[in-house]
Amino acid sequence: MLRSTGDRSEVDLDEMLEQDQAKILLFGSGDSGKTTLLKQIHGMTFSKYYNPTRLVGSIVQDILKNVRLVCERCIEGGQISQEEFSQCDYIIQIAKSTNSTSTPKKSTSTTQDSPLPSSPINTPDKRSSYGANASSPVGGGGHGASPGSGAGSPSRMNNLVSKMDDDLPDKILRLLNHSEIFRKTVESCRENERLSDGIEHFLLNSSNLRRVCEFNYVPSIADIVYSRQKTVGLIETSIRYHEVDGFPKKEIHNFNDLEKQFPRTLKLVDTGGQSSERRKYKNVSFSSVRACVFVVNMSGFTKSLYENENVNDLIDSIELFKELFNQPFYENVPILLLFNKMDMFSYQIQKGKDLSSLFPEFDNNATILEEKVDNSLKFLFKKYKDTLNSNPIRVQYMPTALTDLKDAQKVFERVMELSELLTCPERNNEMTSNDKKKCTIM
Repeated sequence: MLRSTGDRSEVDLDEMLEQDQAKILLFGSGDSGKTTLLKQIHGMTFSKYYNPTRLVGSIVQDILKNVRLVCERCIEGGQISQEEFSQCDYIIQIAKSTNSTSTPKKSTSTTQDSPLPSSPINTPDKRSSYGANASSPVGGGGHGASPGSGAGSPSRMNNLVSKMDDDLPDKILRLLNHSEIFRKTVESCRENERLSDGIEHFLLNSSNLRRVCEFNYVPSIADIVYSRQKTVGLIETSIRYHEVDGFPKKEIHNFNDLEKQFPRTLKLVDTGGQSSERRKYKNVSFSSVRACVFVVNMSGFTKSLYENENVNDLIDSIELFKELFNQPFYENVPILLLFNKMDMFSYQIQKGKDLSSLFPEFDNNATILEEKVDNSLKFLFKKYKDTLNSNPIRVQYMPTALTDLKDAQKVFERVMELSELLTCPERNNEMTSNDKKKCTIM
């Protein structure tokens, strides 16, 4: 079952929250990676993504937003040739024609997340459900959505894909391959602005870029993971599991078989990270919460919020953590603090950036990159933990890059350990090889 509460009444929201089923809550600022984790969990529990072709529009829009930002910064710099100017201007006009969000004048904040339809999606009938859930938070076009509307609708998708003609990827690749200024601007934007995770997967990978432009393009799981979708309100999704055997290790098409083999239900609740979405859940008491995951965009220490360029992304994250977990109903709930986008954070540190620019009291005197990164993580973990008024021992931290499947699997295993929903059989304190397999959730 998947429902978005963006347009739901408070009564419906209360009914959803009071269901007595185990829940894991995903929190964090906008663009921290919560939905990326949820997408990965859907994949590793053999839940099919809901009609991936509906995501073509948002994927194309995400690509165009990224390249538009880079092109605008190139033009603002005033050092490109006339030919480069013409190519950048052409790309900007194509991106504008898709009604993508315009980029800000300042370089501290850029594009908004690609939108998802905000209307609730009907609970799938058992006959059409399989795996963990037939629907997913990356689906679209649920109940109440008008035909031909929304980022993923057929008419909208065709309009966007028509912009990605053969000429456009050629122009993008020509700039990447032959314009030093363009390449440097890409690197600068990666460090300091809100380019999405898809920048490397789509923009810097010529085969992926051309594949998106092909007729009848169907997004791969990697395309879905790397594309950006904004979470509106609360999105609840259910996956099936067995307390010993864990989650399905292959796709199960028959729901009755699935229900018999994996009789328990785990609900994952994804929350909107932008300021306008937080009021919908910040003071809500969820029932049956087994663990909370708070995701931090580690590359955000050099960036400001999309919705407020005067507020630093990392500072906002710490404040949100403080507001959430000092509420009494979270006092004894285990919290996994995920330091996400560690690949980008390490890159920023390597380029000479440092947390001391945001926290003057931080003195990172290490000379080796790995030590600099490790010192930064320990400092930030203490920063977050010190905001709690009680029971700080409930917090653990974990560095990760959630776009990497292996990292996401490790995170999910840690979350399940914290939630204590799975039971590992032990025999005289020694487990057989078969028992060990049963303790593996993936």
